[in-house]
Amino acid sequence: MTTWFQKDPIPEAETWLEERYQQVSGGDDLKFIKVAALISLAFGVSGPAELLLASGGMLAQYFADSDGIDGIISVLSGVQLAKRKYKTMAFPAMLESYKLLKDVKAGKIVSKQSLTRTTIFVTGWLAARYKYV
Repeated sequence: MTTWFQKDPIPEAETWLEERYQQVSGGDDLKFIKVAALISLAFGVSGPAELLLASGGMLAQYFADSDGIDGIISVLSGVQLAKRKYKTMAFPAMLESYKLLKDVKAGKIVSKQSLTRTTIFVTGWLAARYKYV
C-alpha cells in the first residue's frame, strides 16, 4: 500500500510540463527563446531603416523554407554588432551560435537555411558598417 507522500511527484510534473510546452510551441524547441531574442533586439533598434531591413531579412529567410523569425534575428544581430550595441545583441548572438553548433552536430554544416542566415547576418552588418541604416 502506497501513500501520497511515497510517490515522487517530480517526474509526473515534469512530464506534464513538457507535454504542455510541446502543445504551446508547436514542436519548436526554441520558440520562446526566439521571442526573447527578438525582444532583446527590439531595444536596440534605432530607426525605421533597420525595421525595413529586418522585414527584408524575414522575407529572405521565409523563402529559404523557414519561419522568418531567424532572418529578423540574424539581420538585427548584424546591425547591432556593427553599431557596437553589445548589450542588446548578446543573447541573440548566443542563440545563433547555439543553432550553428546544433547544425554542426547534426552533420548539416552547409544547408540552405544556414547559408541564408549567414548571408542575412553579413548583409545587416555591412548595411550598418557603411551607414545605410
